[in-house]
Amino acid sequence: MANILVIGGAGYIGSVVCEQLIKNHKVVILDNLSTGFKQLINKKAKFIKGSLLQTDLLIKIIKKNKIDLVICLAAKIVVSESASKALDYFETNVNGCLSLMKAISKTKVKKLIFASSAAVYGVPQTKSINENHPQKPCNVYGMTKSIDEKIITNVAKQYGINYLIFRFFNVSGASNSLSCGLLKKNPTWLIASINKSIINNEKFNIYGGKYKTKDHTSLRDYIHVEDIAYAHCLGVKYLMNKKPSAILNLGLGKAYTVKEVYNCALKLFKAKNNLIIRPNREGDPDCLLSDITNAKKTLKWCPKYKLEDMIKSDYKFQKKFIKY
Repeated sequence: MANILVIGGAGYIGSVVCEQLIKNHKVVILDNLSTGFKQLINKKAKFIKGSLLQTDLLIKIIKKNKIDLVICLAAKIVVSESASKALDYFETNVNGCLSLMKAISKTKVKKLIFASSAAVYGVPQTKSINENHPQKPCNVYGMTKSIDEKIITNVAKQYGINYLIFRFFNVSGASNSLSCGLLKKNPTWLIASINKSIINNEKFNIYGGKYKTKDHTSLRDYIHVEDIAYAHCLGVKYLMNKKPSAILNLGLGKAYTVKEVYNCALKLFKAKNNLIIRPNREGDPDCLLSDITNAKKTLKWCPKYKLEDMIKSDYKFQKKFIKY
């Protein structure tokens, strides 16, 4: 059993991670609730309201709770928003990472799991992306995560910190318990947006019908949030056993076009086609497909859930918790 600080534990991914971790560890959650929700806070965890930018508070929490390992899932993450709110994204994501590493460097905790993103790669130069793919982010969000990774790798080397950086692809679905999920009435995440349109019998906009894919809609790799959470549990075990630092992709290793995801949802729920094709969005690559060989080898991790599982669990969560 480890004492774990989860920063961003009241958010979508963070709440599912906490739900799995709490079975075997003591969990302290730090969240400023700017994008998190009180109802997603695990009742078995200790909750502290505060920001990643509060370095002194981080130090106090780590020392007082004898934290063994920190998991950071706190960030601004909406790609489209990052262009219009660049200062906010650099402030929260980059200064937040600096604050975190300052705090860790001044305490005895030497283990960190950090949430990064496939957005660091930019436009893929190969069909399948492994961790050695060049980093050329094409949006502000991706830039901030790329900078964060450089901060962590350099500071960790100086202070003897072991870390795992997870590069998430498109996280989807809800927890198996249906107590945690994407609790937003206007989601920007594809599967949640599709389900919302089906539940409300609304038109659904696809942004881009001129990509270089088989049906001209963008091709993406989707991963169930339960698989992401399980990777964090394995990551805790890995670092507690004093294993070396690593940067790992977390995806399904299989990609679907937007139209394929939409049609899958229509078939599952016997819904009406309300599709509208809008112009391509600037900065969106044609294809993002993860090579997850290293995550499988390093953590003995493998995704358990399929696309259909992601769609169905999110649909059930929305029907249960979100009133439109």
